Amino acid sequence: RRQLLLRVACLTVLLLANNNGAAVLSRSCCRFQRNVGWFTNLWSTYSEKRFKETFRVSRSTFLFILGRIRHLIEKDTITEEPISPECRLAICLYRLARGDYYFTIAEMAGIGERTVGYIVNEVTSAIVECLWEDSVTKHMPKSEDKFKSKILDMEEAWQFPCCWSAVNGCHIPIKCPPGGLESCKEYHNFKKIFSVVLMGMVDSKYRFVWASCGYLGNSHDSVIFQSTDLWNHIKNQDYLPKIGKKVGSLLVPPLILGDAAFPLQPWLMKPCTNANPTPQQRYYNYRLSRARMVTEGAFGQLKGR
Repeated sequence: RRQLLLRVACLTVLLLANNNGAAVLSRSCCRFQRNVGWFTNLWSTYSEKRFKETFRVSRSTFLFILGRIRHLIEKDTITEEPISPECRLAICLYRLARGDYYFTIAEMAGIGERTVGYIVNEVTSAIVECLWEDSVTKHMPKSEDKFKSKILDMEEAWQFPCCWSAVNGCHIPIKCPPGGLESCKEYHNFKKIFSVVLMGMVDSKYRFVWASCGYLGNSHDSVIFQSTDLWNHIKNQDYLPKIGKKVGSLLVPPLILGDAAFPLQPWLMKPCTNANPTPQQRYYNYRLSRARMVTEGAFGQLKGR
């Protein structure tokens, strides 16, 4: 009887293999219907003003970013229709601009919640890889002529001599990472929120020339800046050129402006913190704070304020 059953089974397998009409197998997993028309409808119906309010970039800027990163985010999926690079970039910018939950974006675009998270991480990495050099590093002066140009721009725009940039820190809110009470303490800042710190340097035209992110929210700005490679390069006198302005017998080097949290250095100026400042010190604080506000303006634009 066992041999008979085995023969019947083998015959059945052979008949199914020779059958030209292949059976259509249904997927074992349940999937939501993808809303393929979300970005197409948005692109064709939104006005320029509404488009910029939604993504915080104009259509021309959107196309510029897409052209630079398309080769990194375009997918060639065989099993199903891939999500277009345009839609991937739109999902990422919507998340960065609006701060909505992944679940909300997933419901809007008709894709999985984890897919949204994967797309956001992938596209942001591509943007940093392709645009950081042209958008940030390019504006960092590396020659004597570049430093002189930065100093001249700052003096013409903000009337503070010998200054080429200003430095400041900005708290980026996050959820408390796993790690128990130790993480709660390290990431909990003076604003009573969990955050990481973005340290940046800005020139006279509100352009970032250097930035570093990811420091613990409980860290002091002075400690963060002193832990960077840029601080070590300047401290070892192998970055700033030997130029400056002669004031009496003193040669004032290229200066960086900071607030009272930063340590005073020959190349790093901070406000006078006297309890009773003299009129000269008060005027100095006014001029320094006025020039240093470029960092506040740059961070405000970054946050969309």
